[in-house]
Amino acid sequence: MRSWIIAGALIIALIGAYGVYALKAGEGANAPKTPAASAPAAALASVKDIYSKGTHTVSGIVLAPDACTEVETTVATSSGPSLYLVTPADDGICLQLPTEVSFSAAVDAGATTSVRVYLNEQLATTTNPVAAPPPPTKKK
Repeated sequence: MRSWIIAGALIIALIGAYGVYALKAGEGANAPKTPAASAPAAALASVKDIYSKGTHTVSGIVLAPDACTEVETTVATSSGPSLYLVTPADDGICLQLPTEVSFSAAVDAGATTSVRVYLNEQLATTTNPVAAPPPPTKKK
């Protein structure tokens, strides 16, 4: 008989302990959620402007917040030559590690004209064109 009383007391104690645990776990479920830290914005790491025969070849590197980010390029000439770089948000699962993403675009403009480069609608830099090196000459 005594073993039944001990077994019953043990079962009641376990049920009580589980009840306390369930109440504590339930409080955490109702706690306000803190927003996850947003990924850092993309940044322009480097830009190079090579001019040759009426065309600026603007290339460079964007430091993207993750490995899935791509750089989309658009050229506009309506208010002076401009290159727009856009890094669209990626909603998929991706390694959150800053990654260098290269880009290149051709912009038609004069030899002394600077090209404005925008990254996600913000002016990032203005290029200083460098003449393309002349082709190598053959020695006689």
